[in-house]
Amino acid sequence: MGFDVVDLLAVILGVLLVLRKLDVQRREPKDFPHVSAPRFEAWRASQTAAYRFGSFACLIKLVVDFAFNLLARKYSLSPVWLWIGTFTIDMGWLGAMVWTLLRSRSARKLSHELGIELR
Repeated sequence: MGFDVVDLLAVILGVLLVLRKLDVQRREPKDFPHVSAPRFEAWRASQTAAYRFGSFACLIKLVVDFAFNLLARKYSLSPVWLWIGTFTIDMGWLGAMVWTLLRSRSARKLSHELGIELR
């Protein structure tokens, strides 16, 4: 019980995803004049949504894990139920990270097609 390696990973990934989201959000169509504004906005919205989902999933994982640990202490859950609960929370978060990766990769493909290079 308490803060574990997966929680630390969620914090680190959450921060990285927020930084990427902020980097994408600050980009303007004028920075890429060879891309039409509507296509640029579509890319930016897609990429931002992927990063927002991932960072939100990291936050939710930490909150739910903390709440579960409080309830586990209050109700003295057996080690088996504690493991099942923690495993379920971690696998849900892992699924959300895979979904984030897939959505981000799709948006990144679009950026390469449009010639948008973030540096």
